[in-house]
Amino acid sequence: MINQNEAHDKIEKIISGYPQPKNDAYVIVENETIENDWGWVFFYTSKKWLETNELCYAVAGNAPFIVLRSSGEVIVTGTAHGTDYYINKFEETGDPHG
Repeated sequence: MINQNEAHDKIEKIISGYPQPKNDAYVIVENETIENDWGWVFFYTSKKWLETNELCYAVAGNAPFIVLRSSGEVIVTGTAHGTDYYINKFEETGDPHG
């Protein structure tokens, strides 16, 4: 079993390993994290987008991550549907992609 700080650290490690935007970095959107009995959903974007909300810093394809409290497993959701879709599919089937 892991706690939220450990889950957060897992996601930070993953996104820091992605190729970073020029003169920018990926960051977790702290105030959007969703907590459930089974774990958390973390969102990320570019630091400059978060600070400025300027379209030129927007990130495409940054699917939220599910982190399971019981195992620490990280599951990438998707961007074709809203987050609620992926959460509901995960809760119904154990797979956010159904």
